[in-house]
Amino acid sequence: MQREHPLEVGHSDGKRRLDFLDILLSAKDEQGRGLDRQEIQDEVDTFTFEGHDTTASALAWGIYALGQYPDIQEKVYEDAKSVVGSKKHVDPGDLHAFKYIPIYIKEVLRYYTPVPVISRKSPNTIVLDGLEIPPGSRVDVPIYIMHHNPAIWKNPEDFRPERFSDKQKVEHEVFGFAPFSAGSRNCIGQVFALNELKISLAKFVNRFEVRPDPGHKPDMLWDMITRSTTGLKVCLKERSNRRQC
Repeated sequence: MQREHPLEVGHSDGKRRLDFLDILLSAKDEQGRGLDRQEIQDEVDTFTFEGHDTTASALAWGIYALGQYPDIQEKVYEDAKSVVGSKKHVDPGDLHAFKYIPIYIKEVLRYYTPVPVISRKSPNTIVLDGLEIPPGSRVDVPIYIMHHNPAIWKNPEDFRPERFSDKQKVEHEVFGFAPFSAGSRNCIGQVFALNELKISLAKFVNRFEVRPDPGHKPDMLWDMITRSTTGLKVCLKERSNRRQC
């Protein structure tokens, strides 16, 4: 009997499921060539950064915003409660059942923009508004500024998740909202990141009510990710018992 290759394994009959590194090690192109050591390292670095720092930034700002907008927080809580109920876990089927949490997350991604700037380099000449950009030039795209551009967004400095509802989302242009970039170079992990945020926020608001820290003001800094040099401080109250923390 031919011995099964350790990478060709499933999740039933005692076999294990392929993980991310397994897939990279076993991946082959049309010519049968696999990834070399540096290419695997680059893929792991990219996935770690995009799946960790950026999502952590979005979650941190998302929790902070809950305390700043109590009426919005109540809508997020009611959505989580209606879908998750008293369960301790969010099931896969719940991810598509949320109504308000997805548009809340989108407004967090617009308003706070975890990745504030991206860079691109084109091998060809680009002409923008009559300005010719030679091949090989680096072009920075300030996503944060785009997300706060009044030519694209109505009242961009207002935090309003409803702008992403079905009735109002035509407000912005196709590429006016690009927290995960856009086009052929968009983030391949955006669905994974959005599901992480849905699960984390739903479980968080089911357990805690967020209140603002009156003595704290964040100092927003554009870096590789958007962060606060003074941290993001909030006060939490257990929903099961209303003691001030």
